[in-house]
Amino acid sequence: MIPDGMEANSVASFPDGSLVATVPLHTGFAINEALAGRPTGAVHSWTPGADAFVQIEGTEMPYANGIETSPDGREFYVASSGLRQVLAFSNSNPARLLRRSSTFSIIPDNLHLGRGGKLLTAGMAVADSVCGDVALSLEF
Repeated sequence: MIPDGMEANSVASFPDGSLVATVPLHTGFAINEALAGRPTGAVHSWTPGADAFVQIEGTEMPYANGIETSPDGREFYVASSGLRQVLAFSNSNPARLLRRSSTFSIIPDNLHLGRGGKLLTAGMAVADSVCGDVALSLEF
């Protein structure tokens, strides 16, 4: 269970059975704040036997979205829609950001570890003739 009635977006598991989940918007935050680059969410973890998920300090980011783990359990990866990047964290020291991708031309959403260890993401276009221009919706 995620605390304070917040909602998880994505979940991934480690070889030991522990879980990590993204919460894009902590209580009191709005999506336009995330798209403007403000830290609005974070990664939460659960270990077998625990009553609830707990926030992993140091993983705060603008709209924590898709999440994936490495096969060896040493790392986890998070798509930050607000940063338009994928971030890699150490599982042994989650507050330690290991690396980050370049800024994408899309707003990354889902993550999946594909063949050959390649991390795949998909997302929404920043400017789309049907959906509109995300940059124009950042005013609040």
